[in-house]
Amino acid sequence: MAAAVARVVAEEDRQKKEREEAERRQQDALRKQEEAQRKQEEAQRRQELAEQKRREQERAAAEKREREEAERRRQEELRAAKEAAAAAASAAAAAASSSSERDEDAGGSAPTEAPTPVGRKRTLSSTSDTATPAVGSPHGTPTSLAGGLLTEEQAKAYKNWKKTAMFVLGEILRHPMANPFSKPVPASEPDYHDAIKRPLDLGTIKARLAAGAITSTAELHHQLMIVFANACMYNNEDHEMFMQAEELWQASEVLLENLRSADLAAASHEAVRPSTLRHGGPTSAR
Repeated sequence: MAAAVARVVAEEDRQKKEREEAERRQQDALRKQEEAQRKQEEAQRRQELAEQKRREQERAAAEKREREEAERRRQEELRAAKEAAAAAASAAAAAASSSSERDEDAGGSAPTEAPTPVGRKRTLSSTSDTATPAVGSPHGTPTSLAGGLLTEEQAKAYKNWKKTAMFVLGEILRHPMANPFSKPVPASEPDYHDAIKRPLDLGTIKARLAAGAITSTAELHHQLMIVFANACMYNNEDHEMFMQAEELWQASEVLLENLRSADLAAASHEAVRPSTLRHGGPTSAR
């Protein structure tokens, strides 16, 4: 009897151990399955992060290419504008030279004397760069020198220079960036006039050139530089107006270089405008 009881107890213990062992193996398998799933999720997360990083890099590279392409197109447009301006200035110089030759063939030998009006004074103020025309005709062509009348050759040289200069200034005014600089800054911008002591614009320069108050390439260059320097002084480097002024400045330098090479009054422009007039002093009629 005792032996039978012992066998029953032993069987129960054996079955219990088998159940515990099976349960342990099941739990181990479940843990391994969870670990494998966790590793799979981590691998998928790493893959997603890598894909996201790759897309961000591609987007950054595409944006960089777009910026570089935009800058390349801007440089090409600027270069094309400079080349067009240079070609236009050369054409104007050639036309002026041809006109001068025709005038010389058709003109007489005696110089034409025009009456000399009373001399005027060029005035400069601390708030603007204003000037009255040099002594000259009602059409803005100087007729008198410091010691007498212009010769016919000097008058023709100045006339042809002025024609070319007006054409060059017209090309500057037709530049896509020229519109903000073509008129005076309104008085409703008080801080501008507080900061800029010599306000100037392209329209005023055109009027001075037409009136005969500007008689040399150097003086025209100086007046233009005041316009662009004012814009760069008043605006920050990252401001659109600053960048437009710089671009128009570069285009103007190309045009003026062509005007210098075709300057028909290079030998006489100092005589056309007396030195006392350039410094703001009075000019007496003779």
